Amino acid sequence: MGRQQSYRKSCRQRKHVYEGYSRTQRNKARSNVERSQRNRRSINMSCSRQYVSPAAGSCSSCRSSSSSRCAPTTTCQKKGKTPSACDLLELMERANDGQPNQEDEVFPNLFLGNAYAAMDRENLTCLGITHVLNAAHDTGEVITNACYYKGMPITYKGFQIFDDPDFKISCFFCPAAKFIDEALRCPKGKILVHCCVTGISRGATIVLAYLMLYKNMSLKEAVCKLSSKRYIRPNDGFLEELRTLDKEK
Repeated sequence: MGRQQSYRKSCRQRKHVYEGYSRTQRNKARSNVERSQRNRRSINMSCSRQYVSPAAGSCSSCRSSSSSRCAPTTTCQKKGKTPSACDLLELMERANDGQPNQEDEVFPNLFLGNAYAAMDRENLTCLGITHVLNAAHDTGEVITNACYYKGMPITYKGFQIFDDPDFKISCFFCPAAKFIDEALRCPKGKILVHCCVTGISRGATIVLAYLMLYKNMSLKEAVCKLSSKRYIRPNDGFLEELRTLDKEK
């Protein structure tokens, strides 16, 4: 009976967590996913129209003369240059089915998830999470903060980032990556990086920046690594800022 009661209690807690979000917020999350899918289709169509001109001899997005369409095997990528946006989107598309989980371990002791994962205190305890990085702090989209984890052995860090292509997320790359690195250096340290309902844009962008800054990965390597563990889709503006970081490394 004790085990059944514990299971029922867990179910009630999870139901409470999910019901904490209004229908409007869930609809907004679905709209964001649909918008991302439309953007992917638009970019892929744009790339398919970029034929090579015999005079120019190169694609306008990747400057490769080996193909009339952007693809992961273009010359620019073979030389180790920063991939084009359509190349990166194709990598993300090919790696997963577009259905993100509540949380996934994308790197040893580094979890990437959504707001539900951050709000599920029982599950955080089971996973052994010691640090939480909220990439949607004080945006009105998620209720977690330092007080939310009071009484738990969790160190909290929040960054107010909006999932807007015009928002400059690059100013958070270094402080966020530093917090992740410090968390993973702690004895038995485990960190959850999350943003809002889907957990595919802001949090993913921060983790990609961490892999590039602290694990010496190229953007392509980081995208492949992350996409193999979880569906990700940074918005177009964030993707361009990651490409800029890749060029500057």
